[in-house]
Amino acid sequence: MIDHRVTRGVAWYRRLLILYPLAFRQRFGDSMAEAFAAEVEATRGPLGRAWLWTVTVAHALVHGIAERLHGSRREVGVGGRGPGVATDLAADLRVAVRTLRRRPGYATLVITTLTLGIGANAAIFSLVNAYLFAPLPFADSDRLVHLRDMVSRPGEEPWWYTPTPRSFHAVREGFVPFQDVAAHVTRAVSVRTDVDVVQAVGAVVSDRWMETLGIELMVGRGFSAEEQALGAQARAVVLSHDLWQRLMGGDPAALGRPLVLDGEPFIPIGVFPPGFNYPWGAELWMVGDFDRTSGVFGTGTVARLLPGREVEAVRSELIDFSRTIAGEYPDTHRDITFAFVSMREQLFGNRTGVSVALLGAVLLLLLTAGASVAGVSVARALSRDREMAVRSSLGAGRGRLVRLVLLEGVVLAAIGGGLALLATSWTGSWLTDLLAVGGTRLTQVHLVLEPDGRVAAFTIGVTLLVAALTALIPAVLATGSGAHGLSAATARTGLSRAARRALRGVVVAEVAFCVPLLLSAALVHEAFDRLASAERGYEAEDRVTVSLAFPERRYPDGAERVRVLRRMVERIEAEPGVVAAGYTHHLPVSPGDWTRAYSIDGIMSSESGSSVLANIRFVGPTYFDAIGMRMLQGRTFTEDEMDRAAAVVVLSADLARKHFGAADPVGRLFKSGSPSDPTPWREIVGVVEQAQEEWAFNETFYVPYSERPLESVELVVHAGPGVGAPAVRAAIQGSTRTRPPTDSRACRCSRTRICGATGPEP
Repeated sequence: MIDHRVTRGVAWYRRLLILYPLAFRQRFGDSMAEAFAAEVEATRGPLGRAWLWTVTVAHALVHGIAERLHGSRREVGVGGRGPGVATDLAADLRVAVRTLRRRPGYATLVITTLTLGIGANAAIFSLVNAYLFAPLPFADSDRLVHLRDMVSRPGEEPWWYTPTPRSFHAVREGFVPFQDVAAHVTRAVSVRTDVDVVQAVGAVVSDRWMETLGIELMVGRGFSAEEQALGAQARAVVLSHDLWQRLMGGDPAALGRPLVLDGEPFIPIGVFPPGFNYPWGAELWMVGDFDRTSGVFGTGTVARLLPGREVEAVRSELIDFSRTIAGEYPDTHRDITFAFVSMREQLFGNRTGVSVALLGAVLLLLLTAGASVAGVSVARALSRDREMAVRSSLGAGRGRLVRLVLLEGVVLAAIGGGLALLATSWTGSWLTDLLAVGGTRLTQVHLVLEPDGRVAAFTIGVTLLVAALTALIPAVLATGSGAHGLSAATARTGLSRAARRALRGVVVAEVAFCVPLLLSAALVHEAFDRLASAERGYEAEDRVTVSLAFPERRYPDGAERVRVLRRMVERIEAEPGVVAAGYTHHLPVSPGDWTRAYSIDGIMSSESGSSVLANIRFVGPTYFDAIGMRMLQGRTFTEDEMDRAAAVVVLSADLARKHFGAADPVGRLFKSGSPSDPTPWREIVGVVEQAQEEWAFNETFYVPYSERPLESVELVVHAGPGVGAPAVRAAIQGSTRTRPPTDSRACRCSRTRICGATGPEP
C-alpha cells in the first residue's frame, strides 16, 4: 500500500534540495531522497515529524548554502549525511556554542530580540489558526450555517437581523435543502443554591438543537425525545463545565439533584466540555417554546445542509423561498429576505480579516527585529577577520567557515524560536481573555489559543527564515573573498566594499520595515485619541451599573417589575452620596441591536414598516439624569406617564436634527412603525443629548419602560465618593425583600461600559 504521507514528504524534500547546487543534486539527490523516505516512514507522532523536519531543513539550509559558496571536495555518504559530514557538523556545532558562550551579552541580545519577534508572530498566528483552521466543536461543521433575516432599505444596503420565530418555523417546516433547523435565545437566569443566589446566562433551545449542531457532552446525557416534546414544560437542564464546577464542585454524582432556576426546580442531566459557552456565553441550556406567530427579531437559528448540496444553489433557493413566505405573511415579512452565513463566519465575523492584518504587522516587526540582529551580527563579523584568517591558514575552506558562522545564527534563532513557542503556550489563555467581546469569550466554541501542529510548523519555518536572513550576510562578510580578504580591505579603508554594501542594505531594510510600522502605530494612536476625546453624549465616570433579571415565572406582571424598579431607585437615591439612579434595558455601548421603523406626522413615514430605522430604548424617567445625558429641549417622562405607559417619546439630538433641523420638535407626533400600524402616535416631549451607540447609526428614540417591561434591566447609579456596589446591593435587598447575590460584579468604572451581573430573586 502506498503511504501518501511518505510520498508527500519526499516531494517536499526534493523541493528543499534546491538549496544545493545542481551538480550536487544530480550526484546525490536520489540517494538523499531515499534516505529521507526511510526516516519519514520510521518517524511516529506529530512531534517526531516536526523534529525531523526541523533537523532536515536546518541541515539543508546550512550545507546547501555552504556547498553553493564553496563546492564540497569530500565524498558524502547516503543522503548527504555520511560519517564525515555528520562528524564535521557536530564539531562545528560545538565550536559555535562555545563561541557564543564566550560572548553572553551578544547572545542574550540576539536571543531576546528574536524571541520577542518570533513570539509575537507565533501568538498572532495561533489566533489566525484558531479562526481559519481549528475545527469547531460541531460535527461536520462545514455543513452548518446560521440564518439571517435581511431587511430591505430603499437606497441603502439591506440590514440583517437574527430571525424572528416565524422565520424559524417557516424555514424549518418548508425548506427542503436543510436537513435540520434549530433555534436558541439567551436570557438571564437566577440560580438558587443552598447558600446563595447567583445569576447565569441561560440558553433556551428548541427541540433537536443539540442534534442539529452535533454536540457531544462530557458528562451525562442530552435532552430526551420526551423532554424535547414538552418544550418549556420540561424540567431538564444541561450545564456548562464552569457552572458545574461552581455549583456542584465537578461531582458527576450531583447530576440529578434539583436546582432552583427562576424559582422553579430543574434537574441537571448533563455537562458540556470545558470552554463550551455557545451561544453568547451561555452557562446552562434548557428546552423552550418559540411562538410561531411572533415577528420580533432575536431568535438565533442554525441549520445543517443536506449532504451533497451546493452552498450557492441552496442560497438562491432560500431567497426564492423567502419571497413565498413574504406573500403568506405580508404583515411581518414583506421586506424580509432569508439568507445565511457559515457557522465560522457567524462566530468570528470580521475578526479573521483583522487578525490576518495584525499578522502582517507583526511579520514586519519580525523583519525589523531580524534586520537589527543582522546589523549587530555584521558588526560582530567585522571584528572576526583575524579569527577567520587563522582558521583559514589552518586549512578550513570557505565553505567550512561559512557553515560555522551560519550554525551560530541557527543556534541563536533556534533558542529564540523555542522560547517563543514556549511563551505562546503561556500567553494563549491571556490572549483569549484579551479578545473577549461583550462578555462572550472565544472559548465559547473551544477556541483555546494553544500551540498545535500548525503553530509549531509556522514557528519553525519563521525561525529558519530568520536564521537564514540574519546569519547569511555576517557569514559571507566574516569569511571574506579569500583567506585574508576582509583583513586587507579593513586595513586600508576600515571596511570592505562588500561590508559597506551589506551595512547599507541592512540599514535600508530596517528603515523600510520600520516606516510602515511607525505610520500604522501613529494612525492607531490618533484613532484611539479621537475615540477617547470624542463626545460620548453620556458620562462614564462615577457610574455604577448592575444587570438585573426579572424572571417571567416570578414576575409575570410587568407593572410589578415597574414597581420594584421604582422602589430600588428611591432607596438608592436615599443613600448618602448618590446623585441619581435610573434604569434602561440597553446601555449605549452594549453589544446587540434594538431597532425599529418609525414615522413622523407630516414629515416622513416608513410605509413598508421597515424602510427607515432608528434605535429604540425603553427607559425609566430618571435614566437620563443617572447616566448624565442632558435634556436639550423639553423634558423627560414623568412618573405618572410611566404608570400609564403614556404615548410619549424623547428623541436623540441626531434624530431630531435629521427631520426637524433647527425647528423645535416638542409637541409633534411620532410613531413606531408605519402610519397604518396599530401602535399609537406619540407626543414628542423632549430632545436629549446624542449618545454614541455600538452599531452603525446613532439615531435613537426613548419610550417609557412600562410600555414593554423586559426581563433584563440595567440599573445605572451616579455615585459620589465612597458609594459603590455594596450600597447598590443593599438597596436591591431592601426593594425585593431578599438577600442580594454575592457574585455581583458591579463596579466603579472610569470609562465607558460598567460591569455587573446580578439581579433580584424573589
